[in-house]
Amino acid sequence: AAGFALRGDTSGLRGELRDLEGWGVVVLATVMLAHAVIPYPAEIPTAAAGFVYGFALALPVVMAAWLASAMVTYAMGRFGGRPLLHRLAGERRFRRAEHAILRGGWPVLLAARLVPVVPFSLTGYVAGAAKVPLWRFAWTTVAGFLPLTAVFVLLGLLTATSAPA
Repeated sequence: AAGFALRGDTSGLRGELRDLEGWGVVVLATVMLAHAVIPYPAEIPTAAAGFVYGFALALPVVMAAWLASAMVTYAMGRFGGRPLLHRLAGERRFRRAEHAILRGGWPVLLAARLVPVVPFSLTGYVAGAAKVPLWRFAWTTVAGFLPLTAVFVLLGLLTATSAPA
């Protein structure tokens, strides 16, 4: 399933999840949790969930899984990410991002989730390293990614209605 997600193969991922029946939800959530350390387009498993399970089941499943993934990135940033972020992004760039998040408060966190070009995991790493309050990080994550997540679940569902079973 992870291979299908990395390749962008929504049809392959759909078949894999259907073959697993109820375990497909567990696999889907695991793929989403892996996003905390493996970068790939988050829209792929999100659309695949709508494709396989329909809107009513897929939306709460993917919201819970993406929140869990975000919490993993937050914990990674909080408990050890600062040195790695300094190495990867450069200390100066990291400090600017940290300052923006701390100075801007919840509106900046919310905007980071609403703008699709901001990497999902990076927001969690920086927020954790900056010691943003966990509750603020959690609610801005959910509120910020709900609209786009709903759109991709719906797109997956619409693709399922026009695709052969």
